[in-house]
Amino acid sequence: ELFDVVYSMGFVEHYPDIELTTRKHLGCLKKGGILIIGMPVFLGINWWLARYLSPDNFASYYTHIMNDTLWLKLPRELGIVLEYSGYVGGLNPHVHHRLERPTLMKKILYVAFHKAAKIWDRVPFTVHLNSKYLSYYYFVVFRKTI
Repeated sequence: ELFDVVYSMGFVEHYPDIELTTRKHLGCLKKGGILIIGMPVFLGINWWLARYLSPDNFASYYTHIMNDTLWLKLPRELGIVLEYSGYVGGLNPHVHHRLERPTLMKKILYVAFHKAAKIWDRVPFTVHLNSKYLSYYYFVVFRKTI
């Protein structure tokens, strides 16, 4: 069965080949259908924090997948038209919710970061600080044309 919309969250970043995973998603979609792919972003500040605080979890990601330029270069032979591409959510301290192999320094950083997050959440402009170096999520939306 083919679908009008395929919505994929937190999947593609665990595989190194975005063209292959995109093809697999498109195989579930009707012509004219919409493919929405979302993934966490561990680049910039998030790269350092995730790598330091949660190294085992971080090792399960292919961070090059999180770069929008790769998604924008997908071949048009796939039969897709880009509808949207963007980093969203701004700088969000809550994205680093796991603490692995805790040391005293990691615990201090983790607690300080999450305490500061309570204040950060009340600052209205923070959700608009969107870039691959600050945002915690990336979305790309394609329309299938063939």
